[in-house]
Amino acid sequence: MLSMSLPNDYIQHKDTIITCHEDDRPIHENENLIGFPFEETGYQLRSLPSWMTGVLLAYKIERPPMRNEVVDAEMSLNSVTPHTQPLDVLEIVVDERKFEYLSKEKTETLRRLGLLGGRPEALQALISERITQNCIYSMAYSDDYDVTQFNTMLEVLDIDGRLVRVLAGLKYQPDEKQLSLITMF
Repeated sequence: MLSMSLPNDYIQHKDTIITCHEDDRPIHENENLIGFPFEETGYQLRSLPSWMTGVLLAYKIERPPMRNEVVDAEMSLNSVTPHTQPLDVLEIVVDERKFEYLSKEKTETLRRLGLLGGRPEALQALISERITQNCIYSMAYSDDYDVTQFNTMLEVLDIDGRLVRVLAGLKYQPDEKQLSLITMF
């Protein structure tokens, strides 16, 4: 419940709370429409017209989709392509040659993920896990290559218990019912 409501109220940057006010109010005015006692607790309040906060400051807390919410990723993808498929029905494809390339050219990336010397299937499973959690970013369509793509953040704990994050770029192919790995960094 918190992941659905907090992003829409405000964000905090150091000692400043940034929130929204009505669109018809002058841009330089600061209003606390949500009524939390920010200033009483030492924060400065800055507000922007709501049309600006929704576009520039809204964010989504990562979490698995809730029941009846599986269309969230499809709606996001619909911003770059009219052809959408539920992500959980798409096959994750990590070509053997791509995995060999990553093993040679992105050795450190695979090592950090604990996949160096492994098989493409382990990387496919890691990507699949993140995709089913609705964690997709940077959706784009390339006219040059006629490719719809997006990123997902792979996260694992290393042997020291530290969180390791690696960004994976995926080619979205709804007609073939596939997501193909493009690159990782």
